[in-house]
Order: sequence, then C-alpha cells, then structure tokens
Amino acid sequence: CSSDLQPRVSVLYINDDMQKVAHSITSLLRLNNIPTDIDLAGRNLKKQMDIANTSRYTIIVGPQELEQGNVVLKDMKTGIEATISLEKLTEDPKTILNLEKH
Repeated sequence: CSSDLQPRVSVLYINDDMQKVAHSITSLLRLNNIPTDIDLAGRNLKKQMDIANTSRYTIIVGPQELEQGNVVLKDMKTGIEATISLEKLTEDPKTILNLEKH
C-alpha cells in the first residue's frame, strides 16, 4: 500500500462514437484501482476539459488516433501530450500512467 496519493485520470472523448471506447478505458482503469473520471452527460470536449482540470492525466479518445489503435495521454501538470497505444494502456495502465517515474 503506497502512501502517495494516486493521480486521478479523466477519460475524454471527442464525439459520441468515441464514448463507448472511453467507457471501456474508464472501466479498465478502475479495475486497476486507478481513480478515473468520465463525463456521462455527453458534453463537448471543451466542457469535458474544464471538468478534467483537477486530474493529473487526461486520456483523449479521438477518431484519428483510434483508427491507428492509439489514444492521446496528456500530463496536466506539465502539459506534455503523448500518443500511446491502446494495447499498451490496457496491458499495463499503471506503468503508462506513472510517466514521471520513467
């Protein structure tokens, strides 16, 4: 049991088509005991972003990235964005999300 507070993650989706994938990612992260938020009201991306500003990371699910099997991971503290493969994220979310420990 680690004492450091786990970073929250917000999963954002660009449009309704992406919402299902975003929900799957959210469920997966929660199963890995990663505190994860998702907007259930279907708000637009800008609104989702406003809500996500308390999170350490956001994962953005967009059609172009998803076509290549990727999502965008943004570190909200540094503003750094990285494209990561969905496969890697699902295999080992904890490693993927501890960006600063690499």
